[in-house]
This record gives sequence, structure tokens and C-alpha cells, in this order.
Amino acid sequence: MRDGDSARVLLGHRSALRGDGRSRSRRWRLRHRHSDFDLDLRLSLRNLGLPRSLAVVLATAVALLGCGRYQPERPSGLRINEVVSQNEGVFIDEQGETDDYIELYNTSSRAQSLSDYFIVDDGGERDLPDLSVGPHGRLLVWADGSPEQGPLHLGLKVSSRGETLRLVRKDGVEMDRVDVPALAEHHAYARMPDGVGRFVDCGWATPARANGESCGPQNFEEPSDDVTFAPYAWLGAWPPVSLPLALSEARLEPDGFVELTNSTNRSVSLDAYELWVAPHAAGNPWPVAAESVVVALPSRELGPGERLSVELSAEVLAPITSNPRTEGVFTLAETGGAVVDRLDFSSWPAGAALARFPEPEGSYRFCSNATPGSANASCDELESRPVSDHERRLFTPSDFHALAKGRRGVGIESVEFIIDMQGGDVVTFLNSADWDLHYTFVREVIQGLPHLDRCDPAQHLEYNQGWFAFSQTEYFQVEGRRYLLGTLVRHAGSDYSTVEFAAGDTISPEQMRRAFFTVMKNVSDPKIWLVRPTEPDQIQRLRSIEGTLPAVGPNAPFQDITFQALTPALAFGTLKFVRADEIRTTPLGPRDIVVTDNVPNDIPLIGGLVTEAFQTPLAHVNILSRGRGTPNMALKNARHDPRLAPLFGTLVRLDVNATDFSIAPADAEEALAFWDSRKPDGPPRMPRLDTTTRGVVPLEERGLRDIPSIGGKAAQVAELLHVPFCAGRVSVPNRPFAIPMLHSLEHFEKSNARALLDELVKDPKFLAEPLVRERGLSRVRTLITTHPMDPALLRDVEQAIGERWVGQPVRFRSSSNTEDLPGFSGAGLYTSEGVDVEDLDTGVENAIREVWASLWSRRGFDEREYSGVDQHSVAMAVLVHPAYHSEVVNGVAVSRDALEPTRGDRYYINAQIGEALVTNPAPGIDSDEITFDPYRPPYAMYHSHSTFSPSEPVMSQAELAFLACNLAALNQYFRPRLDPMEQNPWFAVDIEFKLMGPERALVIKQSRSYSFGEETPTSWCDF
Repeated sequence: MRDGDSARVLLGHRSALRGDGRSRSRRWRLRHRHSDFDLDLRLSLRNLGLPRSLAVVLATAVALLGCGRYQPERPSGLRINEVVSQNEGVFIDEQGETDDYIELYNTSSRAQSLSDYFIVDDGGERDLPDLSVGPHGRLLVWADGSPEQGPLHLGLKVSSRGETLRLVRKDGVEMDRVDVPALAEHHAYARMPDGVGRFVDCGWATPARANGESCGPQNFEEPSDDVTFAPYAWLGAWPPVSLPLALSEARLEPDGFVELTNSTNRSVSLDAYELWVAPHAAGNPWPVAAESVVVALPSRELGPGERLSVELSAEVLAPITSNPRTEGVFTLAETGGAVVDRLDFSSWPAGAALARFPEPEGSYRFCSNATPGSANASCDELESRPVSDHERRLFTPSDFHALAKGRRGVGIESVEFIIDMQGGDVVTFLNSADWDLHYTFVREVIQGLPHLDRCDPAQHLEYNQGWFAFSQTEYFQVEGRRYLLGTLVRHAGSDYSTVEFAAGDTISPEQMRRAFFTVMKNVSDPKIWLVRPTEPDQIQRLRSIEGTLPAVGPNAPFQDITFQALTPALAFGTLKFVRADEIRTTPLGPRDIVVTDNVPNDIPLIGGLVTEAFQTPLAHVNILSRGRGTPNMALKNARHDPRLAPLFGTLVRLDVNATDFSIAPADAEEALAFWDSRKPDGPPRMPRLDTTTRGVVPLEERGLRDIPSIGGKAAQVAELLHVPFCAGRVSVPNRPFAIPMLHSLEHFEKSNARALLDELVKDPKFLAEPLVRERGLSRVRTLITTHPMDPALLRDVEQAIGERWVGQPVRFRSSSNTEDLPGFSGAGLYTSEGVDVEDLDTGVENAIREVWASLWSRRGFDEREYSGVDQHSVAMAVLVHPAYHSEVVNGVAVSRDALEPTRGDRYYINAQIGEALVTNPAPGIDSDEITFDPYRPPYAMYHSHSTFSPSEPVMSQAELAFLACNLAALNQYFRPRLDPMEQNPWFAVDIEFKLMGPERALVIKQSRSYSFGEETPTSWCDF
């Protein structure tokens, strides 16, 4: 036996009934714990006459002899290959249901007829359909207990707590036996490799696909890069070196100068040239000599490659240096007025030189050292500089990030630019923290019009009228426009930096090329940028000039992505690797930063999260991270990444931003200061609590005012009953009711759970040690779930269900008073339970008690403690409504663009076929992730497509538009109720929705306020 292995003897003493009702013989069953083999001794105690103890010894001896090596010899043919007993979205059947399944594999070289086999489970023999499985082929059958749904649906269900499955040929030969263990959600019990390998409990299910050699991520298809363009080869320096003279270096102070370089291989007389020094502002043409201080050059010749430093006095530079923006331009011109070279600038750091480096290929950058009159052989480059509300060029490595910081997108950083063609192609980069749209900058800075307060309805209307007129000229026509408007975008997780133009912009091919090369003169790394079309029309226009500029297709930035930023934030903690399916049982706390192999369904209160699988912004763990303000990112193969691997087990500093991350060993004092800064200060948060309401509470006349008695979730569902939805087929939960807080508090007292909790919190270890806290809270929950409910209340609840929803399954949902508090959403902390129709007689009491007990989960307790919520003031109500099954589509959506929250005119939607989970999807399963703009084509922009429908959208354009209309209605209804003072300029609601039945009717299941997890601009109003 291998070290660490052990055998165990399971004394099976139950009688199983065959299909004909006859009892099978009793037998001893011996199994190896890791399923290396499963040996049925079939010892009949009656016939052998062996004492029970001797039989155990004999069985153990056989096990020891064969441990780790014995594999029962079975004839080739069908095998059980993979079993899933908690399918929440690894695969869906033809009705869109996430049923459990059994995958069969043919190990033989000839076809096998399933009708020659049956499956035996704890309930007896189950016939298989009259279908054939080809040589080394596979077939998946649904273990849903619903054979009426079709031949692939069996009359059995696989217990999530584990059970034995046997595959038997009808001639009596047992072809396979599998002891399926208790499986977690999304997990598969699968042979690796197919048909012959050991069974493994794997978090990566592979329904109807090869299982591979080992458990791990499969090679799922990424968005195809099906649009490509002819390559472009950069030739020489960009911007091109001016001839015959070039501006190569300059400084404003101290000792201002401009350096000229002879860029030819012949001597040049300076008598024919002069230097203009002038301030300059956006919206103005380039200054001419009459608008500048003209500096005469010495009367001499400049030899080939020779340099000349021209001193500039403080008086000459005063018009520039007296302006805090230090915005100006140096122009080298022929004495007759023709411009030879020009260098514009803004926000010049004191004492810095501006030099072209490296020469001649490099671009301009700020250096702390100056080399007037000498070659720019070195540059001590400034890493950053203070930026203003707009800049002329990107001169330092941090300029782009500083200008993009206000846009706060997920997975991208972007900076908008304006090219003023009327002014001579003057380029301006906008600081996204100050300017939400190109038009706002043009209106206020270039046109000089007064600022409009878009929170004021009249001024908002005036703004929109101006914006519409501006768009007609500058986006929707080619001739007559003054500006070229675009955006520089850096994509997280890929090496792509792209120049993009708005969808719907009719910019011509020549204007695209002009914009690209003009902007590239003003960035520090021009040769990494590529034009990326954002809609089919732009692709076609770009075709006419392909090969004359660098370009990529729309999907190119999403190929081979290795990094994804979900919640940018800073954290200090010990870096640990924990498997996703072990997170729940591993003692973790806010001073731990966890790297895990998958996207867990839930996480305790930890300092930061790194998943090796990608997420969506609405993933449950990201909602949690955003609410806590803790960093969350995805990084492929993170545990082996050279930036992380050496740091496991050590104290680190993790900083995640929109497009990148940094991690490094941390200083203990700095970490302690950070942790202290995160502790809540001031008095505890006191959730409102009303204990005067009793009995079943119908929600038709209830609302947000009733949160203290029926909780946040029930109160918001009550409000849904009054929302004026858009004309069309929309429904909400039918006749919902609530079980108020009072009853959970009474049960808490009578079960002695309160007395136990009061005793536990006196122990310092309870608050200090996660495992001690988990064990204690588990005892609290056990008291709650095992103590009988008040019989009168239970009778009233069952009566209300019978009166409302005959023959329908029912959902019992948590609705605490610790949800949607200021700074504490409480989303996802507590449990909801469903009860099927056949279980209503016995399941109602258990479901209610489970919901009540979930208030005292360790994560719920820890989150409240971390956020300073008073634990003695919390209580749990229960929301009750009919459950939804066999939906056509399910999804979540936000009434604002969750990827770019500055965009209040767009909606963010995740939609999936059938019942497959959207917010906690199975590993490797994608949904349709959409940004929907109802006003501009192409309207729906897809960031990912459903794994179950890669070639067809889950929702039609009309369905998306109808959903967006209702999102707007919900936003308009809830804002005055949840944000009456309009203190949150980025107010949004998120909803859970479904499309039901053949008519695909929209059901709004839930709506609540949505937090972007960061401080919003105080003066921001929607455009």
C-alpha cells in the first residue's frame, strides 16, 4: 500500500430490491478510499458460516494485498465516465434545465446499444434508451427523474450526498460500478482519461467532451479573431525628424534654452531661420511670428549633426511661465514664415528638460538632466508629473494612467483626444476626471460657453440640444466637421493599445489615417498603437486603406488574455494559494490575500482575491470585493506566475488598477498602518428593527418603509409591484408575502441560540480565530435549524402557500435588516431555499429555519463585524414567492454601464440560456456579456458569448431594447426612493430577470441599488 493510502471496509447490510421485487443477497463491500479499486467480495455470511469479525479481517487482508494496484477485469463495452449531481450550469438540456447527468463511454471498437444495459441506483434498475454509442464514443443521459421529457431523460436522480451507481448488461454482467461521493456545485466525478482512468472529483466538468488526462481548465474557444488587415511596417522615426533643422531639446527654467540639431549631412546656414516662442491654448490656430516672441539665431553655419543651444531669457519665456499650465509652443521657421519644426507642450515640471530620446528614433520625454549643445545620450526620465484637465502630449510613462483615472472602466483604461483640424491639427488629450465627453470640453474651453449644471432639468435640456447639434456635425457627416474625435484605449490582459472612434461616427478612411498619425506624434510610444474599428461600417471603411496604417480587428485585444482587473484596490496580506473548493473550510481572514484555481461561489472576508479563471463584473465574488473595497483580479496560471510564485507565504502589497497590477514584499509597519486605517471608526451601525409586525405579511401594500419589519429584499420586491413598467409583457413575483423579523427573533430565543451566542462572544478566541468562530457559529445554526417552528406560524405559512400557488414550487429568500445599509450592502451574505411541489408537506419548516440560521454564517458575522454593524440589532425576515423553473433565459442587468460607469446612457447585461447560473457560472462557462446602447448602432456590443449558444445571441435586439426600457423605468422609480437627495450621481439599480415560456415573457425577479464600489464624482450628472 502506498504511503498515505488506506483501505476501509464498509459493512453494507441493506437489501436492495431488483426490478422484479426479489431481494439481493447481503454482502460485504470493500472499497479503497481513493477508488483505486472497488472489490465486491460477495461473501454470503450464511453460506460460509464465518464470524463477523473474521470476515472483516479477511476482507482487510485482501484489500492490503491489492491496494493501489488491483483493477477489476471487466469486458470492454460501456462505462460510466462522468457524473454530475449538483448541476447549476455546467450543461443544459433541451429545455434549458440544469439537470444532473451521467455520461457513458464506449471503450470497445464496435457500437454498443444502450438497450442492452440498465443502470442500478439506490432506487432500483433503470432502463436506458434504445440508442447506440459508436466506438470510443460517448453519450450523456439526464438523471432528472423526468423520463417523460424524452429518451435521454432517466427515471432517476443522483443524490448530491453520494450514492452507488452500477451499469449492468442485461445478461447479468456488471460492466461498471461507481461509488459517487458527495459532490459540490458544478463538480464532476469523472474518469481521467476517458473510460479507463481513475475517478477524480473535479471542479471542471466536461459534459460530452473528452475528460483529458487530469482535472483542470479545458481549452475553451476564445472570441475568434476573424477580422484581420494587411500588415503595416513602420519606416524610420515617428514623428519624422524635421529637415534640415530639428528641435531636439528644451528647458524653461532654470536657464531656459532650445537646442537645434542639423539633421542633414551638409552644413546649414542659420541666417535663413528664426525661432518663435509663444503661449498657446486649445481652440486657437498655431501662432505665427506676429503672435510670438521672435528669437534671432546666430549668423553662422551649423555643420552636419552639429547642435546649437539657443539661450532663452526669463523675459522671453514669461508669457509661458507666468501661466500655471505652462502651455506653449516653440516653432522653428524660415525667415519667410514657413514652419520647419514645432514642439508644443503643457504642464512642464519645474527644472525638467524636454528631450527627444533616444535619438533619432525616440519621441519627446521629460528628463531630470539636460544636455544643451550635446547629444541626448542619456535621459533620467521623469516617471510622472502633475497633469491638468487637458494636456498637449503624453510626455511621461504615467501620463496616460493619470488622464485615464477618472473614467474608471473595468479591464480598460481610456483617454479621449480631440484633433482641431481648423487650428492646424492641434491635439488635445482630455483628463477623464474633468471631462466626460468631447463635446463638454469643446463647449466650455474652445467655444467659451458657460458651464451647464446637468443636474438642473432646464440646463440639462440646453446641454443635450447643444450636444445633439455638435454630434450632427462632428460625428454624422464627413465634410464640414472641424474636429476628429477619438479615444486611446489600453486593454488589460493583452498587449494591445488601440485608437478607436465612436460607434456611429461616419469618419472617412482618410480622416482615420490622418487622426492616427497626428495623434501618434504626441505619444511617447507611437509604434505600439493600432486602429481598432468598433462596428462593421468602420471595418469596411478601413478596408480601403489597409496596409497604410497599423490596424486590428475588433476581437484582437481579447485573444490570449492572461489578466483581468475586476475591482481595483490596494491590499496588504499574506499571499496564500487555496483551491476554490477548499476556501470554505480553510481558516482565512482580512490579512490574507488568496490565490485560487477557480472562481469560488463564495469567499470569506479576505484582504484580496486572485482567481486563475476569468470572472464577469457581476460575479458574486466581485460584488463582494467591490462592496468591501478589496482588490479582485484574474490571472491565468497565477500560482506559477513568476511575479507571485516566490511570494507565497510572505507578507505582500497587492495593488490592482484598471489595466495592470503590482505585487511586492511588504513592510510590516506599512501593513499595520493600512489595516488600522480599514477599521471602522465611530459608533456601530445600527440597522433599524421593528418587532411589532407578526404573522404572514402580504406585500401588495408594503414598501421600503417596511424594511425594519420585513427586511430589504422583501421591501424592494413589494416596490416592484408598483413600478410603471414599459408597455409590453412584464411580470414580477406573483402575490409574494413575508415572514417578519419578529418570528426569527422569537425562534432565536426559544432555541437557546441567542444564549449560546452571548456566551461565545465572551471568549477572546471566538473573535480572534476563524476556525473557533466557525465552530461556534455552526452550533448556533444547528440550534436554529433543529428547534421546532411555532406551529401556528407554520400553519399560517402553509395555508398562505396553498391559497396562492397550488401545484407550484416555492422560494424562501433571506430578507434581513442588514441589507442595503449605507456602506454595507449585505448582498449575497445569506441563504435562500427552494421547496419543490412534492416536498411542500415537509420542506417548508426546514427551508424557513435554514434561512433564519444563515444570518449567523461566519461570513455574515465577519462582514458585519468588519463594517461595524451592531450584531445585537440584526434579524432575518423571509420573503416567500413562487419559484421559476424551466426559464428560456435568465440574467442580471445594471441600469448603467458597469464596465464604464461614467456612461449613464448605456446598460450592462449578462444573459444565459435556460437555468445555467450567470453570477456564479460553472468553470469555463460564459454568458452573453453585453453593453447595450439604445441610441447608437450597433446598439449591442458583445464582450463574450454564451458557451451554450456561441453563434446566436441569447436575446434578440428587440428583447434587449425592451429590457433596457424597463431598466430605465426601474431606475426612474427607485432613485427618488433610495437616493432622494441625489447624492449618488452614478445611481443605478441591478436586477435579476428571466424570459419565460414560448412567448419569452420578461419577469423581473428582483431589483436593488447597485454600488460601483468607489467614490463617485460629486458634480456628475448623467448625459
